[in-house]
Amino acid sequence: MSEVEIRYPFLNLKKLHSRISKEIGAALTRVFDHGQYINGPELRTFEYKWGEFCNTDFAIGASNGTTSLHAILERLDIIAGDEVILPSHTFFATVEAVRLTGATPIFADIHEDTMLIDPDSVKNLVRSRTKAIIPVHLFGLCADMEAIRQAIPDHVKVIEDAACAAGAVYQGVPAGGLGDAASFSFHPRKSITTGEGGMVTTNDPAYADTMNMLRNHGASISEEQRHKGPRPYILPDFNLLGFNYRMTDLHARLGRSQMDRLDEFVSERQKRVAIYDNELKGLA
Repeated sequence: MSEVEIRYPFLNLKKLHSRISKEIGAALTRVFDHGQYINGPELRTFEYKWGEFCNTDFAIGASNGTTSLHAILERLDIIAGDEVILPSHTFFATVEAVRLTGATPIFADIHEDTMLIDPDSVKNLVRSRTKAIIPVHLFGLCADMEAIRQAIPDHVKVIEDAACAAGAVYQGVPAGGLGDAASFSFHPRKSITTGEGGMVTTNDPAYADTMNMLRNHGASISEEQRHKGPRPYILPDFNLLGFNYRMTDLHARLGRSQMDRLDEFVSERQKRVAIYDNELKGLA
């Protein structure tokens, strides 16, 4: 055990991990028992609880954070020739999602105190081709959304990259409900992990309807709706060019099983932040 672990004994998480592992094992067994691996009850429950957690009307599961962000951009009809503003300090996936649409990423400066997008730099980047802005919430800290709104015209859509912001709050509003739509990630580095997985949140029913189709090859209804309908043997209409961006029920159940412990996970991270503050003080 390291000196830091001796001084901060809560860093030993073996007991917590053991308890969570047992819960996850039992949760996944439920999926194996009912046998519905895609677009089933576990996904619906996870989506409902995530929307409730973010205080948004809709939550739509996806295969990962990058695909959920890309699907939002596709829903907004972002195409080649369009421009999307994003911070110069972010993970490559933010840029990648923009480039997958053919649009051009325009990089804004970041604020030296927060390392988040600087609203003052955004004002000078808005042009006729600007269709959206992606404020990235990093390290549990939300971008200054009020100042960003003031820096852009009304027609520019605001897409939150909330991959690292589960549980973050801005002026009393949870991350995920601060823009037109938001993208979350459940990568292993995140507070809640499904191994790989993502989520879109929005308050716009039209966005939600299209996102449901986009993630499922553009199908007009889900497999569950089709199987429970009067003609389960007939494939749905595909009137929209979509993607295979679905989250499986196995992944959804894995995420759902951790949600009741999210406050605990966030608290643990806050304790670790305090360690860094204490151990590194005086070095700046």
